[in-house]
Amino acid sequence: MTVATKADAIVARFLTDTTIPITQLARDYGTSRSQIRRVLKRAGVYGKASRKPFIVPAPKFSKKIASVEIILADLHIPHHDEEALSVAYRYALDVQPDRIYLLGDVLDFHKISYFSRDPEEDDIADEIEKTKDFLSQLRGDFPNTEIVFEGGNHVSGRWENYMAGTAIKGVDGLDCDQILGLDQWDIRYVSAIEEKQLTGSWPHYGQLYHIHGHEYRIGFGAINMAKLMKDRTGDNVIFGHFHRTQEYYWQNISGDVYGCWGVGCLCDLHPRFMPGNQWNHGFAVVYFNEDGTFMVENKKIVEGMVL
Repeated sequence: MTVATKADAIVARFLTDTTIPITQLARDYGTSRSQIRRVLKRAGVYGKASRKPFIVPAPKFSKKIASVEIILADLHIPHHDEEALSVAYRYALDVQPDRIYLLGDVLDFHKISYFSRDPEEDDIADEIEKTKDFLSQLRGDFPNTEIVFEGGNHVSGRWENYMAGTAIKGVDGLDCDQILGLDQWDIRYVSAIEEKQLTGSWPHYGQLYHIHGHEYRIGFGAINMAKLMKDRTGDNVIFGHFHRTQEYYWQNISGDVYGCWGVGCLCDLHPRFMPGNQWNHGFAVVYFNEDGTFMVENKKIVEGMVL
């Protein structure tokens, strides 16, 4: 009977797994790496060594996309930036989303701001008419898309705080959805604060909450609004209001990953009341899977390019 030598055992071990490191063989058999290489060369198998892949290919992503959403925030009509809005609008035309979510402050309501008011700015009726022009075109170009109109602090807040129940010449209706005529374009009006008060939950699709951003007390002087939104909510939230593109991700103790996304604005970046700021143009694309999970592409617009 032939007794296997240590050299035979090394060769047999190597042939069962040609990806095993030379260092591992040397450690297991109590010899040097150079001795392992000589044994394998004598056996004529050293050239058969193969390395383990540095990157292991992941299995093919199996979740199925159920819907696509485009989020536009802070247009502040008539102080919108025509180029930035056009870039975001053309992107939406290419994507043809299932839903367009106007995430607050679509119009500005400058004349009913508690800040200093410029008498040369558009009257309320003019702002409303320009916004109607935008909504009419939006519905015309996206006839089968769900459109949601969040009020935000400029629309819901300013109108409801200062003008609710007040008739204004040239303006039909009293409520925000009435004065904008949203029903004629099958656009659904929503106020995140009202939804929370009436249903106990903030507006959401799948596992992603949608708010304008003013609902939680975060100062405009803060550096990382997305991190502060995480501290306030502890959940997946997409928001506007701060006119800055930001993201913050975290993992809880159970290993679940969450994120908060601040969406850039589509208004004038250098208004007279605040010419110096750190705002940026942007919008977001959200892909929702059938199980409610999602992926956010938080787009920036720089010099007419989508980044």
